[in-house]
Amino acid sequence: MSNGDEYLGPILTPWGERLRERTEPLAPDDAEHGDAHAHLSGALAAALERTAEIYDPEEGLPGSPLVDVDRCPDWALPWLAALVGVTLPTGIDAATMREGIRSVAGWKRGTPAALRAAAGLHLTGDKTVYFRERDPTGGDPPYCVEVVTLTSETPDPAAVEAALRRQKPAGLVLTYRVVAGYDWQQVDADYASWSALDAAYSSWRRLVNKEPG
Repeated sequence: MSNGDEYLGPILTPWGERLRERTEPLAPDDAEHGDAHAHLSGALAAALERTAEIYDPEEGLPGSPLVDVDRCPDWALPWLAALVGVTLPTGIDAATMREGIRSVAGWKRGTPAALRAAAGLHLTGDKTVYFRERDPTGGDPPYCVEVVTLTSETPDPAAVEAALRRQKPAGLVLTYRVVAGYDWQQVDADYASWSALDAAYSSWRRLVNKEPG
């Protein structure tokens, strides 16, 4: 590295530079020996860069970044997910991994929100999820839930169902379906009358595909 005509030594990673600074008393005349100490510091730090991200983070905050979803390095997110019982799909970006860990992990496991989030990791578009808890007082079987997603937003229904079954508590009976747009139970929940439904959709095709207008 140079500043105009002045040579300032080799370019190091932040951890290489910190190691060089902390061990500088060992090589006070390093510049006279081709910056051998600086190069060695850089090489040692490069080999341990991931370890340094965990045990010597740049921000200097207390606690290990490895168990903090906001500070955890991108490469360690699958490990953190496994630690809290979350199975992440392959090929998703770091931001999606972090959101998946936040929304599914820990005490949220098995809740309606966590089931929706688990399904959403494998959905596209608006990630529509219809979630229904059956009402035993109305004649429904107890401990049953139904989850419904849209065909256009569900590239892999098997992956969605597998994620739901990993997330649901033991003893809960899960039914999973994929529909083109609306199903009648959701129509009934969203519209108080036939006139309101008729005002929202000009044809049955638009209703089935959930295309208001």
